[in-house]
Amino acid sequence: MYTYKVMDSIYYDIDIQQKLSTDVCKEAIGGLFEELGKLQLDFCIKNGLMPTDKLLDIGCGCFRGGIKFIKYIGPNNYYGHDISPKFINAGKKILDNNNIKYNEKNFITNDDFDFKKFSTVKFKQIIAISVFTHLRLNSLKICLYNIYNILEDKGKFFISFFEINDNKYIINSYKHSSVCGSSN
Repeated sequence: MYTYKVMDSIYYDIDIQQKLSTDVCKEAIGGLFEELGKLQLDFCIKNGLMPTDKLLDIGCGCFRGGIKFIKYIGPNNYYGHDISPKFINAGKKILDNNNIKYNEKNFITNDDFDFKKFSTVKFKQIIAISVFTHLRLNSLKICLYNIYNILEDKGKFFISFFEINDNKYIINSYKHSSVCGSSN
């Protein structure tokens, strides 16, 4: 397992952390909470996710997809990783408010893609929805390296990202303009 401190994520931004509530959380991750959560689940099912499979959601945030995944595969098969404990806690409130049971042991927070806690689990699918958009190249490589041992032999890793043509983001990570009013 290789580690490297990312620390350039906008999700450590003090303004976002201080204002974080379940509503702010839903907007900070780009809005369309229900719609995009359903799209994530539908995509994974279309690509073979079964109710008995284990799934790791890298950058799970406040469980936009997690709510749908937990309902489909159950709380013991859904695993979440995020850089921000405050986003995870906001997500737990959303789950609690919707009477959705979850397995507390299946969530980790760190900023270096350290998945050692999940080293005894093999995932059928791992997803990272728009996580790579916000990372520097080295962090991307570390994430890929660290998932190697936790993905099943014929498992699938799906990512999404925004294609950015502005060279200034080679050095600095990209920030959505919708995230609590920040812009580049």
